[in-house]
Amino acid sequence: MKVRSYLLLLALIILVPVVVFSGLAVARLHDAFHRSSEENQMEIAHSVALAIDQELTSAKSALRVLAASSFLEAEDFAALYQNAKVANIGETGWVILYDAKGDQVVNTRVPYGTPISTTRYRQMLWIDGD
Repeated sequence: MKVRSYLLLLALIILVPVVVFSGLAVARLHDAFHRSSEENQMEIAHSVALAIDQELTSAKSALRVLAASSFLEAEDFAALYQNAKVANIGETGWVILYDAKGDQVVNTRVPYGTPISTTRYRQMLWIDGD
């Protein structure tokens, strides 16, 4: 064999393990990146679930307080509206109270006393309205 052949063989003997180990290292790095990404996504999902749970718990508590209000029993809807406005329903929550016919009597999305079309709401609530 010539010297050139020996040098080529020596270069291959050195390069093949380096390439194989580099490939293995890249594969392990890729797997670690994906595991880390999945863990991060799970943490984000958990945080969002906790935030939603906190909002729902807050809204549920506020609605329980409003349901036990003496203003509701006395049908003093103006006072109930004021209580509902300051209740902690959440950052984007509001209170809408319907009577048995499907008409809105309290809606904190609009100022108290604002006339509201109830036909659409009756259909949503499946109330006949007669």
